[in-house]
Amino acid sequence: MLPEIDGIEVCRRIRSISQVPILMLTTKSAISKRVEGLDAGANDYLTKPFHVDEFFARVRAQLRIGLMGEMRLRYADLVLDTQTREVWRAGKSINLSAKEFDLLVYFLRHPNQVLSKPRILESVWHWDFEGDDNIIEVYIHNLRRKLQTAHDQPKLLYTVRGAGYALRSEPGI
Repeated sequence: MLPEIDGIEVCRRIRSISQVPILMLTTKSAISKRVEGLDAGANDYLTKPFHVDEFFARVRAQLRIGLMGEMRLRYADLVLDTQTREVWRAGKSINLSAKEFDLLVYFLRHPNQVLSKPRILESVWHWDFEGDDNIIEVYIHNLRRKLQTAHDQPKLLYTVRGAGYALRSEPGI
């Protein structure tokens, strides 16, 4: 019942760019609406009226699931294990340096988003980095080369001219 688009469409749009947990709060209690919300990408669905204790319990449950799910990050045929610091593409192990690994984690946590050099520097190299931002180009080049384990695999890291870089399955998507 939002003014421009409905909650289902908001959920779909969020899910298309992020794996953030989504808890839908609504007055629509019909089973068909619950199914529609969950199929649109919601992790949980709570109808009004609800008890505040139940709401907080559901939020805590989603946060627990989110923390467990973050141990393995996936995009296309790429898998990264944050606990063991291992990376695979199409089942083949890839050896990354510590900074390449951190950079890939950042991209996997922000798939399909254009990430600018300043944003990458701040998030991966942190605020106290005093070097040149061209270091990012070097690391992107090395990461692309290592992720391309076979010549017939699709490229995953794209340059968006004048804007930054993006983890995508296709250049313009």
